[in-house]
Amino acid sequence: NIRLSTTGASSDVTLGVVDARTASDRSANTLAQQSTTPVWGSVAIVAGGSVLDAAADTATPTNVYANGLRISAGGSVGVLGASVNAIETEVVTLAASAGSGGINLIDDTALTIGSVSSVVVNRVTSAGGVSAEPATAEAALAGLSTTASSNGSIVARATALTVSNAVGANGSGNVLLQAQSGAMTVSAGVSSGSGHISVLSSGAQTYGAAGDIATGSRVVGADTVRGTVDIDANASITMDAGAEFTTDGGNLRISATGATSDITLGDVAAATGSVGIVAGRSILDADRKSTRLKSSHGYISYAVFCLK
Repeated sequence: NIRLSTTGASSDVTLGVVDARTASDRSANTLAQQSTTPVWGSVAIVAGGSVLDAAADTATPTNVYANGLRISAGGSVGVLGASVNAIETEVVTLAASAGSGGINLIDDTALTIGSVSSVVVNRVTSAGGVSAEPATAEAALAGLSTTASSNGSIVARATALTVSNAVGANGSGNVLLQAQSGAMTVSAGVSSGSGHISVLSSGAQTYGAAGDIATGSRVVGADTVRGTVDIDANASITMDAGAEFTTDGGNLRISATGATSDITLGDVAAATGSVGIVAGRSILDADRKSTRLKSSHGYISYAVFCLK
């Protein structure tokens, strides 16, 4: 295991390469032992300030190799905005919490947003012995989140993505989850206080009963700003009958553009917003028991709308 910790309120951790692979995988540049015995170590990074990449976004090698990675930052994890610079990882399971700068992470292969338990290392004492660090195990860190009053956005990309624990952007923070060359599986909630949410994939998307997508609204001066939801795949999108996509009057669009792509609906509710559903093939109902579309305005594009 590897642990990097700087606790000063404005103290940053700037990453080169943090490598917890086995020697054989490092030498052969393979993933053979990433999650099988002897398994790669896990990495914990704790910063009172931000966790940053030492190199430019386009020039950076992988920053962290690990089985599990947990990152806690008072500022940002990576950089969003004009100076965008993601933290690059090669890990199995990731959990992160950040403040106003938000979270920007990209994984080299398939990634699970999940729960990572305390990462314990041995601290060498002045007597030459060792003691556990941290002395008291930390609670597991789960999912991706930005802290209260931060309005921090969240961007997480990988070849394929599984959301096993909640992803939540505070306030007006936006969320992008992207499976760039594979499938997206969502079994925990994805939310923003009032920001916009995009879930994109080149492969199929599957939403479990707890795989809800939700955003709200906020008042800015005399205006109400309403978060929107954007679900887009180049293959089928399948919602469990208990899954819900909701906005507080913001528009909501679900698009499955592959020629043989179906959309199977749980509940979709946009209040006064509009709902757009575009399928390459069919639009289906997950259980044919209840009202699936709840909107003052809506459109369904394609000739087939049917119930399973």
